[in-house]
Amino acid sequence: MQRICAGCGKSFRLIRLRSPAQRFCSRLCANRDPVHREAVSAGAKLAWSDGRRQPGPGKPKGSPPTAGSFQAGEAHRNWRGDDIQYRAAHQRIGAARGTPRLCETCGTTEGKKFEWALRHDAAKIMTQRGGQYDGLKYSPDPNDYIRLCVRCHDSYDAGVPTVCPQCRTTFITTRHDQKFCTKRCTRNFHNALR
Repeated sequence: MQRICAGCGKSFRLIRLRSPAQRFCSRLCANRDPVHREAVSAGAKLAWSDGRRQPGPGKPKGSPPTAGSFQAGEAHRNWRGDDIQYRAAHQRIGAARGTPRLCETCGTTEGKKFEWALRHDAAKIMTQRGGQYDGLKYSPDPNDYIRLCVRCHDSYDAGVPTVCPQCRTTFITTRHDQKFCTKRCTRNFHNALR
């Protein structure tokens, strides 16, 4: 069905998914029309005044949380306890202990990147199964991690027996982020994801 645009006067075809009362060929033409703009503005003012969303002064700083306000940690309604994955464990560490700025091995504080490293003697070590972090070890307890620079992290994790997620053989790592025993296993794993 052909229509004439109320904004620019050009002929346009009515798209089936749009409203049959469509008067403009594009949003650009609709936004140029002062009558349309006033109607949209009135609708926005109405939405603010009908109780759906009320602007207010906000809560004073330091006031106690009210019911329904954001709760962090174990008080949050979606808290999963120890039943978390690799990424959530690292987000939990960042929330609980912040960003590392000191290497606990060499003592440096400047000019390096710092990371949280899982202690090998941690009480509850879990292994990620599936996804981007498949095969990496983690702990749900933020206190099971130590602050290390990248160089110390590599040497700390080198020589740790690890199971390859592709071929399931045990191998000795040479880097802290090494997940696969060979490049072939890495390639096969990523090709299987495509």
